[in-house]
Amino acid sequence: MGHFAKECPYPKRQQPTYPARVHHTSIMEILEGELVTAGMFPVNQHLVVFLFDSGSSHSFMSQAFAQKHNQPVTDLGYGYCISSAGADVLTNRVVRGATLDISGRVFRVNLVVMPRLVLDVIMGMNWMRVWDAIIDTGKRMLSLREP
Repeated sequence: MGHFAKECPYPKRQQPTYPARVHHTSIMEILEGELVTAGMFPVNQHLVVFLFDSGSSHSFMSQAFAQKHNQPVTDLGYGYCISSAGADVLTNRVVRGATLDISGRVFRVNLVVMPRLVLDVIMGMNWMRVWDAIIDTGKRMLSLREP
């Protein structure tokens, strides 16, 4: 016999949700002097517009890019509530082990898939901390240790 969801004897278990933060979702909103730098690099052999953002907690890929380029998206089993300038966004999807090619040096990264992200990819502090990234906004350079 059927029943209403609110009366379900087998309610769905809610996935845990963790906080995340993205500082900028578009190049246009970046003010001069911000600790960010942008560029174009291949990710999984597709040239993307990249933002290295010290104000972002995690690394993100736009949902539009993931769909357009058939990226292998998987369910995390938990979610992220991503705080951004526009509004909070919920997601539970990731592209695992994406390859990032910077000047012939290949890095692996898990990219949280973010709906409504204008940029293709944002590299956040979770990745930059691992590779000892230094952003020089004056010279518009990014320094990383060897992979």
